[in-house]
Formats: sequence, structure tokens, C-alpha cells
Amino acid sequence: MLSESAYELPRERPDEVPVMRQSWRDLLFLHTPVEPAIIQAALPSRLTVDTFPDDSGREWAWLAVVPFLMRNVCPVGAFPVPGLSNFNETNLRTYVHLDGEDPGVWFFSLEASNRIACAIARSWYGLPYFAGRITTNLNGTKYESSSARFGSGAMTRISAEIGEVRPMAEPGSLEFFLTERYLLYSVRNERLMQGQVWHSPYLLHDVPSFSIEETLSASAGIVANRYVHALYSPGVKIFAYPPVEI
Repeated sequence: MLSESAYELPRERPDEVPVMRQSWRDLLFLHTPVEPAIIQAALPSRLTVDTFPDDSGREWAWLAVVPFLMRNVCPVGAFPVPGLSNFNETNLRTYVHLDGEDPGVWFFSLEASNRIACAIARSWYGLPYFAGRITTNLNGTKYESSSARFGSGAMTRISAEIGEVRPMAEPGSLEFFLTERYLLYSVRNERLMQGQVWHSPYLLHDVPSFSIEETLSASAGIVANRYVHALYSPGVKIFAYPPVEI
């Protein structure tokens, strides 16, 4: 885990002009602790797994499955396009930093219900997008989500009960470490890339109970433990900035 100031800095709104806007809605963050060496072995060079200690002080890497809705995805200054700007997504991700700075997210996979969006994101960001069948619904406090990657056995089946609003995540807390991430990393044409997003801090809810079945982690070559931590957010509006080569 880095210093608290390292996690605060990427939250500042960049001076550059954003190129994309979008809304992320009905996010469910499901986390499991993993031995750091397992995650480190799956990362590209220069990226280091970011860790957070448990109550005993033992450091853990954290692996997350995050289903949510992508809405109104379009370039800044343009209008959403029917059939392209709205789709469902489920990500498998972990947390990393670059040479001891710039804490961010590394995606092992991103499932999306739109083939065109997958192709664009793979080309522009170098992100490992896969097309699949995804449904995510919130009915009152009952959350249901499932995904199935086309041509693969990678899948998720998730249910959860959404609880009360919790206090805003404080710097230094596990909740802040897991959710307040504004940088992402990818590899495009064998080059390490960094992207940035900006949004207001997440409004988070407790998740009193949940269940998850998934094979995304196995498809990424990672043996996941039992998922032990869950948070829900109704969502945020996002501004995305162009990826840069490191």
C-alpha cells in the first residue's frame, strides 16, 4: 500500500480536455483477497501489485468482479448513438501502481454486450474486451447479474441484497482503496499505456448479503479465494481522457 497522498492525487480533475463521456450505473464491487505473488506474476513489467493489509497486518492483493451498466457513451460534444452508447459490462480487475506511484487498475478481462464497443476499446486502449451476453437488473434492493462470454466458458452469476447508504469512503480505508481509482493501465502494441478518468467520489451502499459464481478468474489463470467484501454504488458520470504511452 502506498501513502495516502498517492491515492489522493489522481482524483484531481486533469487540465486536459476529455475525449469521452459516459455514465456508469448500478455498480457492484465484489472482492476477494489473493496472495500478492499470484497477481504479480500475471502483470506486465513495471507494474507492481498494490496491496492492502487485513486486521492482522498481512498484505493482500485484491481481485474484483464488477458488473455495471454503461450508459450514454460517446465523444465529448457528440450525442449518444442508439445501439452503441448503451450496453452492459462485467470486469475482472486488480489494483496496481507504476514504479511506486500512480495507483490504478489493471483489467484481466472486460465483458461487454456490444461487439462494436469491444472492438473500439481493444484498438484504442488495448484493453482485453470480450463480447458476451450480460444481464444486470436492480429490482428494489435485489440485485441480479449474469454474464457469459461468447465462445468461452467464462461466466458470472451474481445476486446481492443492497443495503443502506454508508459514509463516504475515507482515505486510508479499504473501501477507498478498492473503489477510488482514476487511472487504468493496458498494453497496446506491446507498449504500456495509462488512461485516466474523472468523476465525483462514489456514493456507496452496504451489501448485507451476496453470492457469486464465476469462472472469469480461472480463464485469466488465477485461482480465486472466497469473495468476502461487497459494495454497491448507484453510479457516477465519467469523463475519460486519451490514453498515453508510458
